[in-house]
Amino acid sequence: MKPIYLEMSAFGPFADTQCIHFNELGDNPLFLINGPTGAGKTTLLDAMTFALFNGTTGDRSGQNMRCDHAPNDQETSVVLIFSCGAHTYKVERSPTQTVKAKRGDGETTRAASATLWRVQPDAATHDATQWQTSELLANKVNDVSQQAQTLLGLNADQFRQVVVLPQGRFREFLLAKSSERENVLESLFQTQRFKLIEEALSQRALAVNRDYTTLKNELEQRLKDMGHPTIEAALAHLDELQPPLADAQVEHEHAKQQFSLAQTHYTQAEELNKRFVNLAELQNKLKHLAEQHNEMQQHQQQLKAHAQALHLQPFWQTFTQSKDALGHRQQAYNKAQAQAEQATAALNQTQAELKTVADYPERIEHLNLSLDELSRLVATVQQLQQLMAKLQQQAQAVTQANTEKTVAAEHLAQLKTNHNQVTSELTALRERIKQHTNTEAQRTQLAHHQQLHDELNKRHAEVLTAQHAWLAAQAPLSAAQAATEQAQQARDSLFLRWYQEQAAALAQKLQAGQPCLVCGSTEHPAPAHLARQQDLVSQEQLDAAEALAQTKRRAEHQAQTALELAANNHTKAEQARNEIAKRVSQVIDTLAKPVACSATQHAASEPSANQQSDSTHSVSKHSVSKHSVSNKAPVQDTEELLEELAAQLQLVQTQLREIDQRQDRERTQEAELEATQAKLVNQIAQQEQALAEANTQLQDATLAHSNSASQLAALDKDGELRKREVTQITNERQQIQTERDNLRLAHDKAQTQLKQAENHHTTAQSTLASALTEVTTATQTLNEAERRWHEKLSASPFADAEAFSQALLDQATADTLQQQVETYKNHVTQVQTGIDSETKAIGNQAKPDLAQLAEQRSQAATLEHEKLHAWQSLYTEHKQLKDNIDKYQRRAAQSADLERNYAVLGRLAQTLAGNNNSRISLNRFVLAILLDDVLHEASQRLAQMTQGRYQLVRRREGGDARSHGGLELMIDDSHTGKQREVNTLSGGESFMAALALALGLSDVVQSYAGGIKIDTLFIDEGFGSLDSEALDQAINVLAHLRDNGRTIGIISHVSELKQRITKRIDVVRGIGGSSLRVGL
Repeated sequence: MKPIYLEMSAFGPFADTQCIHFNELGDNPLFLINGPTGAGKTTLLDAMTFALFNGTTGDRSGQNMRCDHAPNDQETSVVLIFSCGAHTYKVERSPTQTVKAKRGDGETTRAASATLWRVQPDAATHDATQWQTSELLANKVNDVSQQAQTLLGLNADQFRQVVVLPQGRFREFLLAKSSERENVLESLFQTQRFKLIEEALSQRALAVNRDYTTLKNELEQRLKDMGHPTIEAALAHLDELQPPLADAQVEHEHAKQQFSLAQTHYTQAEELNKRFVNLAELQNKLKHLAEQHNEMQQHQQQLKAHAQALHLQPFWQTFTQSKDALGHRQQAYNKAQAQAEQATAALNQTQAELKTVADYPERIEHLNLSLDELSRLVATVQQLQQLMAKLQQQAQAVTQANTEKTVAAEHLAQLKTNHNQVTSELTALRERIKQHTNTEAQRTQLAHHQQLHDELNKRHAEVLTAQHAWLAAQAPLSAAQAATEQAQQARDSLFLRWYQEQAAALAQKLQAGQPCLVCGSTEHPAPAHLARQQDLVSQEQLDAAEALAQTKRRAEHQAQTALELAANNHTKAEQARNEIAKRVSQVIDTLAKPVACSATQHAASEPSANQQSDSTHSVSKHSVSKHSVSNKAPVQDTEELLEELAAQLQLVQTQLREIDQRQDRERTQEAELEATQAKLVNQIAQQEQALAEANTQLQDATLAHSNSASQLAALDKDGELRKREVTQITNERQQIQTERDNLRLAHDKAQTQLKQAENHHTTAQSTLASALTEVTTATQTLNEAERRWHEKLSASPFADAEAFSQALLDQATADTLQQQVETYKNHVTQVQTGIDSETKAIGNQAKPDLAQLAEQRSQAATLEHEKLHAWQSLYTEHKQLKDNIDKYQRRAAQSADLERNYAVLGRLAQTLAGNNNSRISLNRFVLAILLDDVLHEASQRLAQMTQGRYQLVRRREGGDARSHGGLELMIDDSHTGKQREVNTLSGGESFMAALALALGLSDVVQSYAGGIKIDTLFIDEGFGSLDSEALDQAINVLAHLRDNGRTIGIISHVSELKQRITKRIDVVRGIGGSSLRVGL
């Protein structure tokens, strides 16, 4: 990730919009973010962190970063354009804030917002703000943070630990807990897959173990269900059930055959008995049908007469229908005759009414001519009124244009006067600024003297420390000498006892006349013996006493060496302090001279500065006098020299601060006057353009007014038409139009009514003639139908029409009688056929005894059921036992497989999860290897910065046995030859170690394919804790990184860095807020 462009509005100490084009600093720059304390250097890191993750490098939220100096209509926002990999992105973010409402004087709360775009860089311009966005990736606050985390591969905390190292949190990764360091390394090196392997294998092992336990419990439950303690007992019981099961099956088959024979006999007897019962029922039905024979004969006669009447029915229907049709036609004729008479009377009346409106068309034509004349008059009057209104507006426009021209001319004159005044003030101010003295040399000298003061203070502290160490080393030496003497006495006493015991032991073995093994004498006048009974001294006690004495002597030697070293160190420290003290004495004379300033050149404009300058000269003279006295004192009076130099440094700092403040005020005033001058120039140009436009508008308005007056005179020469009103003419026209419409309506209505009456009269006459024709035709048809009816009736068996009507049945009755007759005949046939069939089937057989046969069948069924139950009980028991045994054996085989699998998977899962002697999981093992690579790179830089003294290593053993290890850090000190905790380093040492670790981490992350590329590093403060030599080493390391393609940004107010780093972003603090300035 590399920043390209940063824009901040009303953010932190920046009241207005401030922006930085990082690409102006060059490719992979090493630059310094410089400025006084509190100016807003760290705010640049806060802005980038806020844009990406909606947080800051400290504890403040984005909502709390709104600038107090910003106007209430200025919204707080941050825009960051950055590259990540092969793509470029733009993120815009605003916190929740209260700003001025767009309407009214109140305030409103704006909700937080954020957007993330993919940007297409334009090779034609280096201004990233001109690059076009190509794709919207997210437009919600949390979604943008999540997308940023995905793109960078880091969350906010990890971003602060490896990319943006904020003030006060620089050493977090160095001093982090092992678990916190694990999270950072996992994200950077993307080793989550190893943890997934651990979890997957653990889940697999748990699943196998769970299946094995479940299967084992199932096998135990199956044995309980079978009622046997072991599978062998169940198999033995299965063999015992086989013989009785075979016997029960044979007995059941025999009983089944007996029941089948009894069932057959009963079924045959039951069929024969049914035939006897059915024969009796059929004979009863035949008797009942014989009783219905006479009734069926009567139905047949009625059906015959009905059939004969049906042949006459069409002639009868034709006769009756013709009679009805003639009546209908006569009624229609009478109605048509009445309607014809009414139509004739209506036609005569309509013809009389049409004669009264015969002159209406001529009157309508005359009224149309009057309407056309009035329409033309309305158009002319409307045009006159519009022209008069336009003439009045143009007169007002002429007056207004004349007024605007006068006002514009006056405003232009005032702007030119103001511009001349501002130009004069700016010229005078620039003359004063030119007279300022450059104080950069004084600042450099002041920084050098401050360093000399710190060096003397440090050397003096080293003298005191060495003196205390020397005095402290004397007491251990005295104690060590006493301990050595005590141990030597104890050793000599123990050896004396041992010699005495050895002599006594030899004396006990002496024999008279035998030579002594010690002296060779054959006489033994006074053999040695133990004075009292006590434990003998062992060889182990002698060795322990000798070792203790040697240890004490070595301790005494070490104490003596330490005392000599402390004395030597004290002497060297005094020599170094005295050398620095001489240089300090020479510097004080130089500092006694007052700093050159331009206060006397500003006596007229700033009298307060002159007064303070006089006071400064007075103090300086006092300091010189005091130094004259102090020079008579011994050079070794270090504390007095330190106080003297500190006072002089403070005085010079105060003088420089006053000059800086005065210069800042003048530069601010110069910028304000330049802005005012530019604004006035712009306003003058705009006003001159406005004046020209006013002249043009006045000429156009005068010309338009003259043209309109000419048109009005041409339309109404005598002025009569101006007196007419459009409304009056419109009303007259409306009255004439209404009269015309009424006449036209009355004439059209009369013609329509005449036409309708003529049509109605013609229709009525036609209808009357048609009705007369139909009456004549119907009379002839009736006469013919009556003749044919009487002719057919005479030839039929019926005496008259009444006999015909009685014989004729309705269709439903005829169908009912016909169905009853046919049903009767079918029943007789069916019953007789059934009687013949049953009689033939029974033959000579007697009626069976069903009760006896049913009893025999019941006994056979009971026996068959008993035998079946006995066989089924044995079969079920045998089958269930065999099935359970088979299932048990199959599940037992599966259990053995699971047990073997878990023996492998369980052990492997525990090993990878960290349940091993080293208590290191697979993920931590991989991270430890990666951390070793990081520490290797970091140690090279740390050794360079510490002149080979320190290296970073990973703790190999001795960690907390209760927690997983592998990622703890130690410091290897070559001066002591030992390893110790990293938190034992001093402030400057800790800063260098953290810096080396961050750089090493960046190198290793980028070296692994597919890893996250960290090509930018921001370091906030910490360099102030380094001495000059360590600072040079740190800058050399960072410069080497810059040469290898990294972008390095350092935030610091250490003056030495400004001399070593030329590319800077200066944060300038002002009364109304801070501003940014890029220096190349």
